[in-house]
Amino acid sequence: MLEIGPANGIFASEICNLAKNVSYIGLDWSETMVEQARDTNSQLMKNRSVRFVYGNSKQLMLADNSFNHVLAIHTIYFWNKPLQHLSEIHRVLKQGGRFYLAFGDRCFMEKLSFTQYGFKLYRRTDVFSLLNKVGFTIIQSQQFHETGLSNSGKIQNKTINIIECKV
Repeated sequence: MLEIGPANGIFASEICNLAKNVSYIGLDWSETMVEQARDTNSQLMKNRSVRFVYGNSKQLMLADNSFNHVLAIHTIYFWNKPLQHLSEIHRVLKQGGRFYLAFGDRCFMEKLSFTQYGFKLYRRTDVFSLLNKVGFTIIQSQQFHETGLSNSGKIQNKTINIIECKV
């Protein structure tokens, strides 16, 4: 399993406990987050095949066809050339491998004040088009609607997309 953008690695243990003999790599473009993930998961790294590495999904320094699963949650906003990132993800997945992508839909994200700073926002159909261009087959797509508090304490309606696709 490759997780792109695990931040401090808080979910790594949950991911690794989903099945026996999970080999996990968390790749983040922030050296600070990689260090925090290593600290947070030091015991997990001793007992399991778990690594956290610094890097960018636009140019993965990983072998072709080396992963069964790739996960990217709330990272697509920061990919300045999303087709390059998606092509690299496609390259490192084994035939039949699964890619799971989660992101906030543009309809809700554009209402958040902070997204005007370095975020590229997408509708689900925009992402379908990108995935198809790279050669992914979309297996399923779900859209979740929930209400919660924003960082400013206001009630916010959220729309989150989760897409599962395969090579």
